[in-house]
Amino acid sequence: MGEIDIVALQGETLVFVEVKTRHDVSFGAPEEAVTASMLRTIAACAESWRNAKGWSARPYRIDVVAIDLAGQAPVIRHLESVGG
Repeated sequence: MGEIDIVALQGETLVFVEVKTRHDVSFGAPEEAVTASMLRTIAACAESWRNAKGWSARPYRIDVVAIDLAGQAPVIRHLESVGG
């Protein structure tokens, strides 16, 4: 079905995180690789995970962590609630 990179808990909210890294931004920023189709797959995986753990009533969100390694120093962006 798919995979989830990170599952975290912030208060009562489950956070399912997609991590994208780019060494070269010629194909766009890392977060641009997270498509609507990918978000639907992550949401389906998140629902399956929540049901398997008995946490289907717990609120959740989908975040993206974008890591850009193209420059002198890594740039990390955390985008909250991109789906879910």
